[in-house]
Amino acid sequence: MRLQRISHANEGIEVLPLQPHQMRNDSNQDVEFLVISQPNSKGDCVPL
Repeated sequence: MRLQRISHANEGIEVLPLQPHQMRNDSNQDVEFLVISQPNSKGDCVPL
């Protein structure tokens, strides 16, 4: 499944466990985001 959406300041996005996902910034402005994983996500990332 592929979903695409535009996020705005102070919004959150929930990603269910084991679901492939990525975030992308198509603007010319800096973007900061905070990732909170539960349970610990150490070692589960795959570089693209």
